[in-house]
Amino acid sequence: MVTTRSNLFIACLWLCSSLHGGSARGLESTAWAVGEPIFTYNNFSIPDSIRASLSNNYGWPIGYDPTALNPAIAEQAVSGGFNLVWINDLTQLAIAERYGLRAQLVISGHQPQNNLFFPQATKWPAPADVAAIDALIDQFKISPAAYSYFIIDEPSANRFAHLAEVVAYLKERDPAHLAYINLFPPDEITTDLGAPSYAVYLSEFVRTVNPALLSYDSYNLFANNDRSLFLGNMQTVARAAAQAGIPFMAIVQGSKFGSNWRLPTISELRFLTNAPLAFGAQGISYFNYWTPLGPSAGGLAPHPDGTPTAMYEAFRTLSPQFKAVSRQLRDLQWIGTYLKGYVAWAIPRYMTQPPDHASFDVASLANRMPYVDGSPLKGVLLGYFGTDSSCSSPACATHVFVQNLDYTAGKNYRVNGPSPLSVYDADTDAWIPTGHNFADVTLQAGGGVLIGVSPN
Repeated sequence: MVTTRSNLFIACLWLCSSLHGGSARGLESTAWAVGEPIFTYNNFSIPDSIRASLSNNYGWPIGYDPTALNPAIAEQAVSGGFNLVWINDLTQLAIAERYGLRAQLVISGHQPQNNLFFPQATKWPAPADVAAIDALIDQFKISPAAYSYFIIDEPSANRFAHLAEVVAYLKERDPAHLAYINLFPPDEITTDLGAPSYAVYLSEFVRTVNPALLSYDSYNLFANNDRSLFLGNMQTVARAAAQAGIPFMAIVQGSKFGSNWRLPTISELRFLTNAPLAFGAQGISYFNYWTPLGPSAGGLAPHPDGTPTAMYEAFRTLSPQFKAVSRQLRDLQWIGTYLKGYVAWAIPRYMTQPPDHASFDVASLANRMPYVDGSPLKGVLLGYFGTDSSCSSPACATHVFVQNLDYTAGKNYRVNGPSPLSVYDADTDAWIPTGHNFADVTLQAGGGVLIGVSPN
């Protein structure tokens, strides 16, 4: 999928999306809703140990904190297609409002909110802090830019009880805005999880915290191999989100973190962006705004002369594509996601071939490849969706998201369906009828397309 949009349309889109599902005025009694699909970045504080090197790499002052929203970052977000930005202080809400962006207030690690929500006292909220906590929430929720509270990143299970208190408190006082927590990925070591397995970790989080969205991060592009569980991790989280009846978002790789990792190519970024759509994702985030190795290693933060990174340039195309398809998917029921092209005995873990009775198929692609752990993915990812919530099998699917997993080459496929089909054009936000029970599609390297049964 390739899309281009005028600057005027983009500016309108960001303004409209920030108000839809993002504003708190008059919504105090309304439950949070995704609104415009989430397209954002990760942006953590700079460790003191690398402040000097980052200052040289980016031309920033030693004390610069990129988690603090400023007009330059807001302008980058609008131009790059990001509709959710990070703030660490309520005074930055005014900047998000000015640029028509949604704001996420980071609690953990930033004052005064960190000590208010994570005090040393055993009882929460501490009686002496209640007035300050309520004032912070009340000030945030009245802003038209308010969208979410980023409570904490990757908590262990022993923190779930307290996080449940925080989430419940926020829901009670400000139900219109998301209480957001990002989880460990399914392949995290159990000593970090604080639970005997990821299944226990995830089920306890859902049961105890009662989240409104599931989020996790999983990075797969190493210097010499691809992490084998990239799709399996997404399958695990997507299935848990579907069972809980809530949306999910994936945090994927947007930079080179160190010598053991690699900088994603444009095609690899397309691959990373399309894969969550096959699982019905309503949000995506890229790690990270800045990188320890400087802008030549990716991220969103520009070079010292203001030249944007290759990653940032790619997002200008990927952002409208992701959001357009994700908007279509929210009205559909995710049934399941399958991988075609591999033999059953050598397929990436937690993935399976499409069942024979599936309503959509790429008949020309045979399941012949053996998967070798750590090798780049090939074949086709098929995400099945239905318009009827009672449909739980690919046999009754009315839509399919088809992704070319090969990020090194484009592919032509004929997708067969149960009746005359239409292909969704993300560029024009229109469904194009094929007039046949099949659709011939040309997919870029890592690209994908949404196909559905044509209306009667």
